[in-house]
Amino acid sequence: MWLAAQRVSAGQWLADPYRCSDGPSAVLAPGYPLLFGAVHAVSGQRETTFRIMALIACVVSSLAYALLPWLAVRLGLSQSAGIVSGWIGALLPMLPGLEAHGPWEAPLVALLCVVAVGITARGPAVAAGLTWGIAFLVGPSLLPVLLCIVVALPWRRAVLIGGVALLTVTPWLARNYYHFGSLFWIRSGLGLELALSHNDNAKPTFSENWTATTYALHPANPSVCPEVRRTGEVAYFNMLARRALAWILDHPKRAALLTAQRIWYWWRPPLHPWFRGDLSLALGLLAFFGLTKLRGLARAVSVGALVAYPLLYYSVQSDTRYRVPVEPLLLLTAGVGGIEAASRRFTSDRRNGRQLP
Repeated sequence: MWLAAQRVSAGQWLADPYRCSDGPSAVLAPGYPLLFGAVHAVSGQRETTFRIMALIACVVSSLAYALLPWLAVRLGLSQSAGIVSGWIGALLPMLPGLEAHGPWEAPLVALLCVVAVGITARGPAVAAGLTWGIAFLVGPSLLPVLLCIVVALPWRRAVLIGGVALLTVTPWLARNYYHFGSLFWIRSGLGLELALSHNDNAKPTFSENWTATTYALHPANPSVCPEVRRTGEVAYFNMLARRALAWILDHPKRAALLTAQRIWYWWRPPLHPWFRGDLSLALGLLAFFGLTKLRGLARAVSVGALVAYPLLYYSVQSDTRYRVPVEPLLLLTAGVGGIEAASRRFTSDRRNGRQLP
């Protein structure tokens, strides 16, 4: 991300961020490198740029959690659920080093997701579609969340929101087609991620893979650069995708084991100290309980965040930052589950003639 921001600040648009070639790249979504690069163009110094990006990360992370009571009301939920979930997110952040330092786009994606869902629930359809489009240009992996939501909307509103969102991202899709001769959703690197996650040396997490196999295939490796230059970025990634799919077919048990490990790490992240991972798992379980109590649009939002969104990340190497974009929605659903569980306990104790401790 930092290399991409440097290129943007130098007026090179989104050229290859691996120092492998000077050609165009789509390995990153354009939104965050443009923001990062604009800040660096103004500050002119790396240290100052990172301080400003850290401040931006703190602001957007705080807003994402502060808006949960607003989102709860918009979805027809108890404001108390939003207040509880907002405080949990604020006091027990998923990844403090990410949410307060700004090296990656995940906190901004989380904020845009909260705002987009709120406007979709009660707001102009055009504004909702525009917000979703902007969100996709920063975090394209939010697409499954919107797909789950539009199913619960009246069809006219769903078509308008989806249409405006698509129009918003069309210039970037057209740019990619012009440079690479193929259509793909915002980013080009899925084949790379699949190859890094499915091979004889693959491990379930990114940190393990970096030493085991990632560098051998990654364009950041100078020995890979000649192949990338010869075929082009997208063609190289497509070749890696075919290699990964062939490996999966040849090693179904090993692929299934890696997938199971990645699912576990998604819901029980390997955080330090250990109890933070257990807390994340407990909140996830509470969120699934809360999901059973939701109806209508609120249920569609939670299904998108808890069920549809993680599917892509079950198939690629695990990294705790991947969960951050939907963490506010997960916490809101967990808040619903927590209030429901407390209400059941209170009702049970009253029936049994006991007072709550």
